[in-house]
Amino acid sequence: MNDVTVTAHRRNEPRRWVRLTLALRDRPAGEPFITHGPDYACAIDPDDQPARSNEAAVWESGILSGAGYAWRRWMTDGQGLLVRELTGHLAADDMEGIAAATLLATATLLGRDFPADAHCGWELATASGNGAGRSTSSESAIGSAVNPR
Repeated sequence: MNDVTVTAHRRNEPRRWVRLTLALRDRPAGEPFITHGPDYACAIDPDDQPARSNEAAVWESGILSGAGYAWRRWMTDGQGLLVRELTGHLAADDMEGIAAATLLATATLLGRDFPADAHCGWELATASGNGAGRSTSSESAIGSAVNPR
């Protein structure tokens, strides 16, 4: 499996959603843990006034939250993540949806189970592939507010 795409819909506000695509990559010493793919662009459509002031770095902090959990528990020093896509329609208080999508994508890439205590209010579906085809499944939402080390 080369990449995983997770789509998350907020349970109590289904019109608010996010789609994130991540891939594992080798990470040489000194390189950042998370990097952007060559065609990456943050494309979050803001749902409320506070979200309109968010720049890409604010939305990407949700990726750091979910990935930080995975990094501390499951990943080795030589592993990193490549962000291929971050798109959606979110309000300012939806950062946990990005973190949940990141945690699910990373767990799927690494073949790990989701932590039972990391649940938040999001419905998630995964699609993974290697360019030749994709498979999909649905999982309960998982999120994390853990910051990376």
